[in-house]
Amino acid sequence: MFTHTRSIFLKETDATGVIYFTSLFHYALEAFEVLLSKKESSLAQIFAKGYLMPIVHAEADYKAPLRVGDLITVDLSLGHVGTTSFSIESKILHLSSGKEAGRVKIVHAFIKQGEEKATQIPTDILGLLKKDFS
Repeated sequence: MFTHTRSIFLKETDATGVIYFTSLFHYALEAFEVLLSKKESSLAQIFAKGYLMPIVHAEADYKAPLRVGDLITVDLSLGHVGTTSFSIESKILHLSSGKEAGRVKIVHAFIKQGEEKATQIPTDILGLLKKDFS
């Protein structure tokens, strides 16, 4: 598991003062990018090898409101790993209350740049992804 801590910013909220509905996805993707930037499998390295990881499915459950200034943690874990796709699961916690604010699941397919069809995840990249979450 990987944990990313951050604050809620005004630009992420709507007129009610609560996070906008897309914000949970933003937090999950941000945490995944931070994880990759700290490990051997940065997005730049994956792209340099000629691969892309488009999102093919995303879902979120909202469990408690988050407001400007709230501190949260985003706990990432590697979900299902198939031959051509993998999922990242995120649990978002309100730091001061300890309440779960939401859950996100994002499924990434693996494709070669310039192609539209999913391809098998290369063994070396799959190994790096698994290592990131160990």
